[in-house]
Amino acid sequence: QGDNVTALELLNSACDLNPATIQPHILRLELLEKAGNLELAIEKLDALMEITVDKDGLLMQKKEALGNLITYDLEMQAVGKVRLLHLMTPDSEVAKWLQTELEAGTDFQNLAVQFSVGPTAAEGGLIGWVNPKQMASPMREAIEDLDLYENSSPVYSGELFHFFRRIR
Repeated sequence: QGDNVTALELLNSACDLNPATIQPHILRLELLEKAGNLELAIEKLDALMEITVDKDGLLMQKKEALGNLITYDLEMQAVGKVRLLHLMTPDSEVAKWLQTELEAGTDFQNLAVQFSVGPTAAEGGLIGWVNPKQMASPMREAIEDLDLYENSSPVYSGELFHFFRRIR
Protein backbone atom coordinates (compact mmCIF):
# COMPACT_ATOMS: atom_id res chain seq x y z
CA GLN A 1 0.00 0.00 0.00
CA GLY A 2 1.49 3.31 -1.02
CA ASP A 3 1.48 6.51 0.96
CA ASN A 4 -1.85 8.23 0.25
CA VAL A 5 -0.36 11.70 0.57
CA THR A 6 2.33 10.91 -1.99
CA ALA A 7 -0.23 9.27 -4.27
CA LEU A 8 -2.44 12.34 -4.09
CA GLU A 9 0.52 14.62 -4.89
CA LEU A 10 1.41 12.46 -7.91
CA LEU A 11 -2.19 12.42 -9.11
CA ASN A 12 -2.41 16.20 -8.74
CA SER A 13 0.73 16.53 -10.88
CA ALA A 14 -0.66 14.12 -13.48
CA CYS A 15 -3.92 16.08 -13.64
CA ASP A 16 -2.03 19.36 -14.03
CA LEU A 17 0.34 17.99 -16.71
CA ASN A 18 -2.39 16.57 -18.92
CA PRO A 19 -5.82 17.87 -17.88
CA ALA A 20 -7.55 16.05 -20.75
CA THR A 21 -6.56 12.60 -19.46
CA ILE A 22 -9.53 11.55 -17.33
CA GLN A 23 -8.09 8.55 -15.44
CA PRO A 24 -5.82 10.51 -13.04
CA HIS A 25 -8.77 12.78 -12.22
CA ILE A 26 -10.96 9.77 -11.40
CA LEU A 27 -8.26 8.17 -9.26
CA ARG A 28 -7.79 11.46 -7.40
CA LEU A 29 -11.54 11.63 -6.74
CA GLU A 30 -11.53 8.08 -5.38
CA LEU A 31 -8.54 8.80 -3.13
CA LEU A 32 -10.12 11.99 -1.80
CA GLU A 33 -13.37 10.13 -1.15
CA LYS A 34 -11.55 7.32 0.66
CA ALA A 35 -9.79 9.89 2.83
CA GLY A 36 -13.15 11.46 3.69
CA ASN A 37 -12.37 14.75 1.95
CA LEU A 38 -15.71 14.88 0.11
CA GLU A 39 -15.87 18.65 -0.31
CA LEU A 40 -12.51 18.74 -2.08
CA ALA A 41 -13.56 15.74 -4.18
CA ILE A 42 -16.63 17.66 -5.37
CA GLU A 43 -14.50 20.73 -6.05
CA LYS A 44 -12.11 18.67 -8.19
CA LEU A 45 -15.03 16.94 -9.91
CA ASP A 46 -16.59 20.30 -10.78
CA ALA A 47 -13.26 21.41 -12.28
CA LEU A 48 -13.09 18.18 -14.28
CA MET A 49 -16.64 18.66 -15.56
CA GLU A 50 -15.61 22.08 -16.89
CA ILE A 51 -12.85 20.64 -19.09
CA THR A 52 -14.46 17.45 -20.34
CA VAL A 53 -17.69 16.28 -21.92
CA ASP A 54 -19.68 13.95 -19.67
CA LYS A 55 -21.30 12.10 -22.56
CA ASP A 56 -22.19 9.01 -20.49
CA GLY A 57 -23.36 11.02 -17.47
CA LEU A 58 -20.87 9.17 -15.24
CA LEU A 59 -19.37 12.34 -13.81
CA MET A 60 -22.81 13.68 -12.94
CA GLN A 61 -23.62 10.36 -11.26
CA LYS A 62 -20.38 10.60 -9.27
CA LYS A 63 -21.25 14.15 -8.23
CA GLU A 64 -24.68 13.04 -7.09
CA ALA A 65 -23.16 10.14 -5.13
CA LEU A 66 -20.67 12.47 -3.43
CA GLY A 67 -23.50 14.87 -2.61
CA ASN A 68 -25.44 11.98 -1.07
CA LEU A 69 -22.40 11.04 1.02
CA ILE A 70 -22.10 14.61 2.29
CA THR A 71 -25.81 14.61 3.20
CA TYR A 72 -25.37 11.30 5.03
CA ASP A 73 -22.28 12.66 6.79
CA LEU A 74 -24.23 15.69 7.99
CA GLU A 75 -27.00 13.41 9.29
CA MET A 76 -24.46 11.29 11.20
CA GLN A 77 -22.77 14.37 12.64
CA ALA A 78 -26.15 15.78 13.69
CA VAL A 79 -26.71 12.73 15.92
CA GLY A 80 -23.23 13.08 17.47
CA LYS A 81 -21.32 10.53 15.42
CA VAL A 82 -17.81 10.91 14.00
CA ARG A 83 -16.10 8.90 11.27
CA LEU A 84 -12.81 7.44 12.40
CA LEU A 85 -9.71 5.61 11.41
CA HIS A 86 -8.24 3.33 14.08
CA LEU A 87 -4.78 1.89 14.55
CA MET A 88 -3.74 -0.41 17.38
CA THR A 89 -0.59 -2.12 18.53
CA PRO A 90 0.36 -4.16 21.61
CA ASP A 91 3.97 -2.93 21.52
CA SER A 92 4.81 0.19 23.57
CA GLU A 93 7.94 0.91 21.50
CA VAL A 94 5.96 0.71 18.26
CA ALA A 95 3.32 2.96 19.83
CA LYS A 96 5.96 5.60 20.67
CA TRP A 97 7.35 5.40 17.15
CA LEU A 98 3.85 5.62 15.64
CA GLN A 99 3.07 8.71 17.71
CA THR A 100 6.24 10.37 16.42
CA GLU A 101 5.40 9.42 12.83
CA LEU A 102 1.83 10.71 13.13
CA GLU A 103 3.04 13.97 14.68
CA ALA A 104 5.44 14.31 11.74
CA GLY A 105 2.52 13.99 9.31
CA THR A 106 3.00 10.42 8.10
CA ASP A 107 -0.18 9.10 6.48
CA PHE A 108 -2.40 7.44 9.11
CA GLN A 109 -3.97 4.96 6.69
CA ASN A 110 -0.59 3.79 5.44
CA LEU A 111 0.63 3.27 9.00
CA ALA A 112 -2.57 1.38 9.86
CA VAL A 113 -2.09 -0.98 6.91
CA GLN A 114 1.51 -1.63 7.87
CA PHE A 115 1.44 -1.74 11.66
CA SER A 116 -2.08 -2.11 13.08
CA VAL A 117 -3.13 -5.43 14.58
CA GLY A 118 -6.78 -4.39 14.31
CA PRO A 119 -9.39 -6.05 12.10
CA THR A 120 -9.66 -2.94 9.90
CA ALA A 121 -5.93 -2.64 9.16
CA ALA A 122 -6.33 -3.72 5.52
CA GLU A 123 -8.84 -0.87 5.01
CA GLY A 124 -6.41 1.71 6.37
CA GLY A 125 -8.02 1.48 9.80
CA LEU A 126 -11.46 2.69 8.73
CA ILE A 127 -13.92 1.83 11.50
CA GLY A 128 -16.63 4.08 10.15
CA TRP A 129 -19.17 6.10 12.11
CA VAL A 130 -19.14 5.85 15.89
CA ASN A 131 -20.82 7.72 18.70
CA PRO A 132 -18.12 8.75 21.19
CA LYS A 133 -20.69 8.77 24.00
CA GLN A 134 -21.13 5.02 23.55
CA MET A 135 -17.43 4.25 23.92
CA ALA A 136 -15.48 3.33 27.04
CA SER A 137 -14.14 6.32 28.97
CA PRO A 138 -10.50 6.47 27.85
CA MET A 139 -11.38 6.09 24.18
CA ARG A 140 -14.35 8.44 24.39
CA GLU A 141 -12.16 11.12 25.91
CA ALA A 142 -9.56 10.65 23.18
CA ILE A 143 -11.97 11.10 20.29
CA GLU A 144 -14.87 13.28 21.39
CA ASP A 145 -12.98 16.56 20.94
CA LEU A 146 -10.93 15.63 17.86
CA ASP A 147 -11.04 18.18 15.09
CA LEU A 148 -11.45 17.08 11.48
CA TYR A 149 -8.27 15.28 10.27
CA GLU A 150 -6.76 15.38 13.76
CA ASN A 151 -5.06 12.36 15.34
CA SER A 152 -5.58 11.34 18.94
CA SER A 153 -2.84 10.70 21.42
CA PRO A 154 -2.34 7.00 22.11
CA VAL A 155 -4.88 5.40 24.45
CA TYR A 156 -3.88 2.31 26.40
CA SER A 157 -6.79 -0.08 26.84
CA GLY A 158 -7.21 -3.85 26.71
CA GLU A 159 -3.42 -4.36 26.57
CA LEU A 160 -3.29 -2.37 23.32
CA PHE A 161 -2.29 1.14 22.34
CA HIS A 162 -5.06 2.75 20.25
CA PHE A 163 -4.75 5.72 17.90
CA PHE A 164 -7.68 7.44 16.20
CA ARG A 165 -7.99 9.91 13.34
CA ARG A 166 -11.20 11.79 12.68
CA ILE A 167 -12.00 11.96 8.97
CA ARG A 168 -15.61 13.28 9.16
